[in-house]
Amino acid sequence: MYLYRQQQQLERVKKWLKLRNRDTDHRTKVEERRKKREEEAKVCSLLYIYINKQNFFLLFFLVFKAKFDEILRREKEREQRTNSQITVNLR
Repeated sequence: MYLYRQQQQLERVKKWLKLRNRDTDHRTKVEERRKKREEEAKVCSLLYIYINKQNFFLLFFLVFKAKFDEILRREKEREQRTNSQITVNLR
């Protein structure tokens, strides 16, 4: 009878250890997946920031170029008006 109880106790301990290890393995896998998602999110956010910076500089360049082209156009128009006034005054 004593051996039978010890055997039952041993079986219960084995079962408990098996369940505990299964839970531990599950928690470890869940934690690994969470860390992987966090790393992917960090990479995505850094890429998003990089792309937005690139877009900002591109937009800044385009606005700057448009303003520069407008200044050049105005300067040419002013020069043409000045030249036409000079030719009118010479006649």
